[in-house]
Amino acid sequence: MRKATIIILLFATLLIAGCAQLPGLPKKSGPGIIATTQSITVEVKNPRSDEPVSGNYEFSPIIEAFNSGGADSEGVVCISGLSEGTFRGFTGCECQDFNVYADEADGETSQELEFGPYPITANEQKEELMTAATRYTYETKAQAKACIKKDVYSKTGCLVTNIANQKRDLMTGSTSGAIKITKITENIIPVDESLVTLAFNVEVEKARTGDIYDYDKAGYQTCRSEEKQSKLITGEISGLPQGGIECTEAELDEKGTGTLVCEAENLRLFDSRGNFLFSGDSYEPDIEVNIRYGYEQISTIKFSVAPGTK
Repeated sequence: MRKATIIILLFATLLIAGCAQLPGLPKKSGPGIIATTQSITVEVKNPRSDEPVSGNYEFSPIIEAFNSGGADSEGVVCISGLSEGTFRGFTGCECQDFNVYADEADGETSQELEFGPYPITANEQKEELMTAATRYTYETKAQAKACIKKDVYSKTGCLVTNIANQKRDLMTGSTSGAIKITKITENIIPVDESLVTLAFNVEVEKARTGDIYDYDKAGYQTCRSEEKQSKLITGEISGLPQGGIECTEAELDEKGTGTLVCEAENLRLFDSRGNFLFSGDSYEPDIEVNIRYGYEQISTIKFSVAPGTK
């Protein structure tokens, strides 16, 4: 009986743990969510497409930005499209900044933005549109095992290719983001008898709807996308013996994929006496890849306005 009770309690504990929120997954859902990524989720709380706005009250659009990914973020939400004749005081484009954290221990993971209020002028039922443009900066990180070998051509120790001579994916884990890291491969290039260059390819792709935005312009308060942009993903690798290395900038192709190249040049393998500088015949340091980018999501909600009662 005691054994059976323990088994039941263990099963219940596992069941509860399985229902807990996993890191990087969206933290809430509902009919008002109109733009979702694994990074910043935008929810229009007012207006709602299924609830008319009453002319008896002033109208205050409310938008919540919350972080469902693995990095802190700063950004801006800009609203447009509302009829200036219906909503008195609306200027055609209004923006508010937000700052949300990935971990509740560091700060707020969500922020509610309230616009207006705007007095309503409506003599009859009418349809309105409101567009919310959300732009923000974000980072995606991945962990991997690099390979440094005493004999570059040896088939023992750590390997950068498999039996079929295809590049092995060295990634061991990653955080979520609007851009996800899908694969990390390495090429060991001999320079001379004691030097090598480690070349890493970091493959990325879009994880959700939206588009890459200029990192330095993601916080601009404007309802129109900047015409002149640098839609590039930048990155770096840390944890290598010579410290951090910068990666080449990458653009996404039409399929939403791209590759960053990161080279650790002229890594010395042997000292002046010919001794391998690392333990054993190969060394696998834990490295971290960090990519940075701006992102833009544009969503439109349709709602109705009911005239006020006199």
